[in-house]
Amino acid sequence: MDQASPKRAETIVLLTAFGPFPGVPENASSVLVPQLADAARRQFYDAEIVTQILPTVWTKAAGLLEDVLQQKTPDICLHFGVSDRANGFVIETRAYNTCELTEDATGRLPPWPTLTSSGPAEHNSTFPASDIVTALTALGATATASTDPGRYLCNAVLYHSLQFDADLNLPACTGFVHIPTAFATNETGGEFTFDKALSGALEILATCLAKTNPPAKHG
Repeated sequence: MDQASPKRAETIVLLTAFGPFPGVPENASSVLVPQLADAARRQFYDAEIVTQILPTVWTKAAGLLEDVLQQKTPDICLHFGVSDRANGFVIETRAYNTCELTEDATGRLPPWPTLTSSGPAEHNSTFPASDIVTALTALGATATASTDPGRYLCNAVLYHSLQFDADLNLPACTGFVHIPTAFATNETGGEFTFDKALSGALEILATCLAKTNPPAKHG
């Protein structure tokens, strides 16, 4: 008798982070995402949580991301990265088909001035950005929406993720979140501690899950 195919999880969630790059020997996003995944598996038991640490390399990040997207076809994609301009959660609402001439982790510049020759000039994020900002603010976290993710690998990963959704006409919930480059400590001061980063990231995921799986209506 044929074995039944394994049942697909109700919701598949992809969480990505970046490795180090020039000036950032330890990327805070790669510290946050594994622990976010562990907490999410305990809290959202009906979701499959997939993680991927992406190399901050122009010629590798997009290819590795696409491999995971093709294997899993996630319903929710939350990409995390760091920014010196962030003092809390920065919810990115747009990605652009262009690259800045900045060296990656291998010291190389992007091979082309654009990310793709066939895609549109920009994509809008598809996660509920305004709802996320509202939820984080209610939690007591600093959160702002942004239309400028820069033109480095953060922008590139968001653009390629949104382009994948568009190519397959997927109703995915995809977006990018910048966090401060370093978590605050007793020595450095500041409000963005690791605990606040983790609780806020869980709230972001919860908000996305609520959009993807809204409560059933009862007549």
